[in-house]
Amino acid sequence: MALLAGKEGNVILMFTSNQRSAIRSLERVAWCKFEFVNPPAIEEVLESSAGQMVATLDGAQPESSQFFRPICPEIDRRTTKKCSSY
Repeated sequence: MALLAGKEGNVILMFTSNQRSAIRSLERVAWCKFEFVNPPAIEEVLESSAGQMVATLDGAQPESSQFFRPICPEIDRRTTKKCSSY
């Protein structure tokens, strides 16, 4: 477990349930209070990944689209096949 932050700021600390008491001890020693949040649901992760893929393609230079165009039908085919099975 490693923490890197100044006196003010944010830090993301990932830990196992077995380490929760150690985190509470750290709060007492550091005189701070952590906000505990649950990890994102798989649906949220997948939705974010899909959004990132679109953003990446949107940011591609127009001249590079020639490299993506040949695989678009395959992506569409696979996506349609996957979506129709749900």
